[in-house]
Amino acid sequence: MSKVCQYVTYNDKVLKCLMQVNVKDAQTTLQKTITWTKKFSRSRQEWKKACIECGLSLQKIKTLIKTRFASNIIMFEKTLEFKQVIITCYGRQKNIVLQQRVPKAQVWAITEAKLFLP
Repeated sequence: MSKVCQYVTYNDKVLKCLMQVNVKDAQTTLQKTITWTKKFSRSRQEWKKACIECGLSLQKIKTLIKTRFASNIIMFEKTLEFKQVIITCYGRQKNIVLQQRVPKAQVWAITEAKLFLP
């Protein structure tokens, strides 16, 4: 089997797995993650520290606006851009519930795939 055929077969398998996963669940998870970073003064301070620690400029990630499709793509792009900041920000929390809010690998995979799939 040629390399091209191998890649096509692999991509088809990946796409089938991603189709089984609910994209809405990934959106909801990311939205909850983003909302916490903007909701409280303590969480905003933690976000700022994590941005500085990761060497990125301080920016707020915009959440989904249901009536605008582009906001969905923007949210996915920004969360990927700030992936390490999100992991850092939530990872250092003492609250176990907050630590568990770090998006799982599956959510990150959906986020990446959503940018490239129609």
